[in-house]
Amino acid sequence: MIDQSYKRELLYRKALGKIVFHLYKGKIQFLLDKEVNDSLFLDLFQTDCLITKLTEGIKISTEHFEFATTRKCFEFVSSTIIAGNYFLLIDADWRYCGAYTHEVPPILNPTFDFNKFHSDEIRLISADFSTEITIDYSDTHNTKLFELRICKYHPA
Repeated sequence: MIDQSYKRELLYRKALGKIVFHLYKGKIQFLLDKEVNDSLFLDLFQTDCLITKLTEGIKISTEHFEFATTRKCFEFVSSTIIAGNYFLLIDADWRYCGAYTHEVPPILNPTFDFNKFHSDEIRLISADFSTEITIDYSDTHNTKLFELRICKYHPA
């Protein structure tokens, strides 16, 4: 049973989601370089449950990498992704719009412009909760840096 304060929080987040959904959908569409299917968005409760399930897993390993270009970073990510379904979460927008389910290993568009989309984080979570891939982007004094973290989990 969901308590009343959580229900209110979900309603508030859903209302904010209506404001940012179009932009969030545009980010996803450009990142995946394909049409976005609205039916593949998880609702906010389902999204919260997937985050909870991931954090309940036992972290086995963490690897860190740095890249200077989007292309190099995305090529590396694509080479490490194992076939299967993934949940995609971008920036904080997922908190208001929900995670996006990608049915095959995502091929990330190397021309994705983090600055244009005011984006700084991309997260991919495997549907079996064994892998979380996080790309953190920063641009300091026109020096771009892509920090990649790959965490492996033993699901709870």
